[in-house]
Amino acid sequence: MFSDILKKKMNEMIIYDFLNICTHQSAPGLQEAREKLQLSQMSKEEQAAYRRYWDDRVILADQIYTARGEGKLEGKSEGLEEGRAEGRAEGKSETMRSIALAMNRQESRSPVQ
Repeated sequence: MFSDILKKKMNEMIIYDFLNICTHQSAPGLQEAREKLQLSQMSKEEQAAYRRYWDDRVILADQIYTARGEGKLEGKSEGLEEGRAEGRAEGKSETMRSIALAMNRQESRSPVQ
């Protein structure tokens, strides 16, 4: 019993020291090890909440990415529609102008009566 208590206290001290060392050191993998160690020290409820938090962040990031893509597609579609409408309007205007010019030419060629 005493050895179990001693073991637990030693583990707590080692973990505490390791967590404090990790904040000052920058060796590869220390940050990940620190995060895993912190996660292992959480209760089951805290671990579940932590995982839900990260799941929610991933879902939100995916929703934002998808919404941006959909927005771009919608914007392109609207732009094409507006461009076509402007093109049709310009085409009609050009057609009317061409007809008017042709009529003016024809009138100027025909003798006045």
